[in-house]
Amino acid sequence: MFEFILENSFFLYLLIFTIIMLEYANAPLPSELVLPLSGAVIIPFDLNLATVISISIIGGIIGSLVNYYLGFKFGKSIVSWTIKKFPKSKKSF
Repeated sequence: MFEFILENSFFLYLLIFTIIMLEYANAPLPSELVLPLSGAVIIPFDLNLATVISISIIGGIIGSLVNYYLGFKFGKSIVSWTIKKFPKSKKSF
């Protein structure tokens, strides 16, 4: 299965996009490791540098938008729940 992913560059681009998107959406994935690694696999796997950079940027923007939307949609209820659960934290909000 991994051979198919490594032989097909579309899935490598999709993997880079997904990992960057999740990292920008505050999933615990370090982009500091993903971006240099994606730069290192450009030559061996015949990837396009401009495409990798573009996919990383688009993934970061979409991940941030997902995070902003979740904050817009559920932010007040999360803050209300936090204040109710931890009343001493009201000063912080």
